[in-house]
Amino acid sequence: MYVMICDDDKRDREKIRELLSIYGNSHRIDLSVSEYQSGADLLQDMEKGQGADIVILDINLEKSQGDFLMSDLASKHIRHMPKQMSNWPDAAPSGNRLKEMDGLTVAGHIRKLRGDIPIVFITAFIDYALEGYKVRANRFLIKDNLEQTFDECMDDICAEIQRKEKAMLFDCVEGRSRIKTSEIVMFEASGRQSIIHTESGEYHIYRRMDDLEIDLRPHGFLRVHRSYLVNMGYIRNIKNYSVELTSGARFSIPKARYRKVLREYTMFIGETV
Repeated sequence: MYVMICDDDKRDREKIRELLSIYGNSHRIDLSVSEYQSGADLLQDMEKGQGADIVILDINLEKSQGDFLMSDLASKHIRHMPKQMSNWPDAAPSGNRLKEMDGLTVAGHIRKLRGDIPIVFITAFIDYALEGYKVRANRFLIKDNLEQTFDECMDDICAEIQRKEKAMLFDCVEGRSRIKTSEIVMFEASGRQSIIHTESGEYHIYRRMDDLEIDLRPHGFLRVHRSYLVNMGYIRNIKNYSVELTSGARFSIPKARYRKVLREYTMFIGETV
């Protein structure tokens, strides 16, 4: 398991690394850790393709003076979307130079690069915790209380990662395929078929959306439209009768369905924070 730590205080980074080492040894988990003093450095590595299973981020991060260029972010990192939705807006403006980023800003860009990665905010002030809802932070830990709360946090995050690793078997037109539910962005109704849109491509199955909704609901999927069943892990926000995905793509939600969709998504983000 690969963990990124981003904190401008060296002592705090060392403390978190120590707690990770203790947790890994006691739970027999092989943990690899990278430390970052600034959000710009972390995002540069992510843009270059560096993956991570968990990001532990100081929400009170001093604004980074790095010179991170979000170059071609949209073309490199947008999740695979239906062809009919190719006119959706880019995930982030290409060439947008970010010189000053606090922890919340860094987390927002992590969500654009990796919509589903668990983010744990470390903060000295509980008042900042509510701001984390905007970027779907998974947990908040108070620095003065890390020793008492760290293991429980890691237990929850590891359980969530294991849940995302679960796969389902689909009888696709292309052949029987085992697909991780965490890699499925959405299902789209298309005539007699349903299209499975994943991070890496499309699959076609002869399954009714009503049946798919029943099967996928326990895995965090939400029916936002009669033709679309969306993985809530890829939703950035829901407002003004539309849903926006982590790629920046958006489409409308029928008025009759809107309140139910909003309620279920609110419950989902409440459970994952």
